[in-house]
Amino acid sequence: KRHNPRFDRTLPPCYDRVAMGANIVIKILANAGALWAAVRYIPGFHIAPVELFPFDFLPVAIPAVLQTYAAGGIALAIVNAVLSPILNAIGAALPFVTGAMLMAALDIVLLYAGALYLPQIAIDGLEPLLLSGLLLGIVNSLL
Repeated sequence: KRHNPRFDRTLPPCYDRVAMGANIVIKILANAGALWAAVRYIPGFHIAPVELFPFDFLPVAIPAVLQTYAAGGIALAIVNAVLSPILNAIGAALPFVTGAMLMAALDIVLLYAGALYLPQIAIDGLEPLLLSGLLLGIVNSLL
């Protein structure tokens, strides 16, 4: 085979930053979509829309529902990004625990804490909490 130096070029560092930014946006959108799916399809899991920012400078108003899901997606993405390496280290020590189980357990705890401290989140029992946490854990483990 002939060697072609054209394919040996590495990408400049700016492409790594673009890919990292796109990955973060995908995680935020996936978490917001999982929250929407949990509210829509799991009975007993409710999130009340709250207008977080007035966005007076934009020509179009952003609905409070989108702001709420975006804020929830951002919060879940940040917490999962920070705690994921710690959970992977714990999971390496426990061979019977998979990453999806740890992410689901983390999301269940986060949703329960959110329901305790935020009046906008209402969870009507253990079953909606487990199902919504499992849904979020599966979404986060796939990313």
